[in-house]
Amino acid sequence: VDTPAEKRLKRIKTARKLDKNQIVMREKHQFPVGYKKRHSQIIIDNSGALPETSRQVKNIFNFISHTL
Repeated sequence: VDTPAEKRLKRIKTARKLDKNQIVMREKHQFPVGYKKRHSQIIIDNSGALPETSRQVKNIFNFISHTL
C-alpha cells in the first residue's frame, strides 16, 4: 500500500499521536518506500478516496482468487 509522504505523515500523526521526529525515526528503521515498491508484485495506491482504494483491493482479490 502506497501513499505520498505528506499524506502518510499526516495520517500517522493523527492515528498514532506521534510527532514528525518520531515518525521519521520509525521510517528510518524500515526499508525505503522505493525499495518496497521495486520488490512488490502488487501496489495499492492509498492516496485517494476510500471507494477507490476499496475498488483496487477488490480487483486484486479477484485476480489472486482466479490465479490460484
